[in-house]
Amino acid sequence: MLARWKARVMGETDQIEAQGKSRVLHINAQSHASAISLIGEAITDARKKYSGSDKLLQAHIEIHDSGEIESRLTFQEKKRTENIRSVVEMAAENLKDQEVNNHEVDHDWVARFFADIQDITSEQMQRLWAKILAGEIETPGRTSLHTLAILKNMTQRDAKLFANISRFVFCDVIFREAEKYQKNVSGFPSFGEFLKLESYNLVKVSQTVTQTLQVQDPRGFNFQVGNTLYRIAATRNENLVSIPGYALTPQGKELYGFVEATLDSTYVSALAKFISTGGHFKLEQAQIIGEKDHDNHLISSWKTVKC
Repeated sequence: MLARWKARVMGETDQIEAQGKSRVLHINAQSHASAISLIGEAITDARKKYSGSDKLLQAHIEIHDSGEIESRLTFQEKKRTENIRSVVEMAAENLKDQEVNNHEVDHDWVARFFADIQDITSEQMQRLWAKILAGEIETPGRTSLHTLAILKNMTQRDAKLFANISRFVFCDVIFREAEKYQKNVSGFPSFGEFLKLESYNLVKVSQTVTQTLQVQDPRGFNFQVGNTLYRIAATRNENLVSIPGYALTPQGKELYGFVEATLDSTYVSALAKFISTGGHFKLEQAQIIGEKDHDNHLISSWKTVKC
């Protein structure tokens, strides 16, 4: 009895459900038909209204065929390959006279590097990226992924700005009072330019620092910029020099290592005037003319920088 009753109830339920589904499908079909009819009417009205402009409209809304899209993608990939090849060849040129140890560069670093350079078309920027690649091959870990991310977002103009500021880096700081001691410091960055590079986390401007240098008499404190050695020497029984300035961040220091910087002569004069104030220290410089061994240079005679 229960089985027959259950079968009858289930049958009635299925019938009701089927009727409901049929009604829903009927309503949907009517809705679709109405929608199609409305769309058709709208197209007809539009064609009547703009019948004289069919060709012009077609030119503006033309959808390119798959062949053209494929051609554009092929061109883009070809260009990216050329960009990568260009950077690699420049890096190889930088390493041609170097002895490179047989060690493997971190795979994650390599993947990030090549992903970043594929859209770099500027030759100047490519040369900077090539130096970074060569540096990483020579010394793995020299450039962090954080620095790569910063460089990726920099424009060629920003890179030129950093290269200019590098002309005023002394012991990882920029002597912020340079123009106070030398009025005609050539091209000294404006505060706005410092702020621009602070936004890239390359320079600390909001927090000025005082760089304290340990001067050991008679050798003094040596600092190399390009092919020039600078030395702060004590003229009295003193051993500390403090230079107020804007400091490079760790990422700024990494990037600075790849910029071919030469200290501006007017800036060096301002620095010399500041250091010699009080008569306890003097700034000297000498040119590197060769190599003695790994840690020593053949240099010209030391000359005191004129204030």
